[in-house]
Amino acid sequence: MWGFHDRDLMLRKSLYALMERGPERDALRRRWRWQQTLQNKESGLVYTEEEWQKEWNELLKLASSEPRIHYSTSGAAGAESSDEPVYESLEEFHVFVLAHVLRRPIVVVADTMLRDSGGEAFAPIPFGGIYLPLEVPAAKCHRSPLVLAYDQAHFSALVSMEQKDGSKDQGDARSIRLRRHPDVLSVCFEASLEDVTLDLSQSTYLNLDRGVFLWECGRNGATDLLKVE
Repeated sequence: MWGFHDRDLMLRKSLYALMERGPERDALRRRWRWQQTLQNKESGLVYTEEEWQKEWNELLKLASSEPRIHYSTSGAAGAESSDEPVYESLEEFHVFVLAHVLRRPIVVVADTMLRDSGGEAFAPIPFGGIYLPLEVPAAKCHRSPLVLAYDQAHFSALVSMEQKDGSKDQGDARSIRLRRHPDVLSVCFEASLEDVTLDLSQSTYLNLDRGVFLWECGRNGATDLLKVE
């Protein structure tokens, strides 16, 4: 995004700070709780207030910039043996919070299922989707999305490449087909207790253009296009 490695983990620290004490903290937590409630309902789970707090504390812990600690077979605690520090894996809610840190939409392109060596699906991959900074006024946000690919438990930036002839008009080089119906990428954490389902075509958080960045909604063949600058 800025062209250098974030070795000081400034983005992760900012993510943690927003979840711990940021101005949007309570609103973000409400969205997370609502989304988690819908997921729990599918499996018949009902959390107590104590369990909700425990789940939130775990999310906060995962966002920490402190290296992961593991326990050896002897029971002694210690840092990972690798020369490089290892940090906790982030979840899709952290991507949503990061969109608020950056004040910029984030689009994650990912497979929907994790597969074994034989190609059999055995676990869902929840990361794919469009993450909008919905708790920040749209006028204060960048409307060009940050586009990421998620594969093998890692995020990679998707960027366009300059043409050899140096042409400024890159056309299809700045376009990506996100999904075909019915596997349409959804707007993540779009619904809270007060909200109705967000209509992406009416969103003020994204640049909509024709022929630049393809969003195929799958309704009567209609398409909306998101502009990436």
